[in-house]
Amino acid sequence: MSVEFDVKMTTAKMYDYMLYQIFTSFSGILGEVIGLLLIVGFFLSHKPIYLIAGIVIVFYLPVALYMQAKRQVLSPAFKEPQHYRLSDEGIEIRILEESDSAPWDAVAKVVSTKKNIIVYTNKVRASLFPFEDLGANRDKVVEIISTHVDPKKVNIRL
Repeated sequence: MSVEFDVKMTTAKMYDYMLYQIFTSFSGILGEVIGLLLIVGFFLSHKPIYLIAGIVIVFYLPVALYMQAKRQVLSPAFKEPQHYRLSDEGIEIRILEESDSAPWDAVAKVVSTKKNIIVYTNKVRASLFPFEDLGANRDKVVEIISTHVDPKKVNIRL
């Protein structure tokens, strides 16, 4: 069994991935909590510096991530569509003349967000399978992943 599809990366798809990355990490959550605590501190103490600092902290990260996603999508690696082939052997990606592959046992975890299925082959390397690009192949992709990856590593919600 195999399925092939192309992924054309956009800023929105990359931003969705980056938001997931940061807001499921300790530092991302801690930053937002500190920002919210500063805003609450303003209402308790009426010191404007708390409100200003809180707003900057709460809104800086999402805005900075969006700008980073925009820059990253403009990189040469994302100018052309990425072609994926998922088979019983693993995941193969082809971009222009270059190709790379990973066996299923190299997959560390698989999660889904509102817009993407994210397949991690280690803590910093991931492949994004946007639902928009999967189209009619979505269920087949989920089936292949679920068949070949340990269920403890898969957290896909459709």
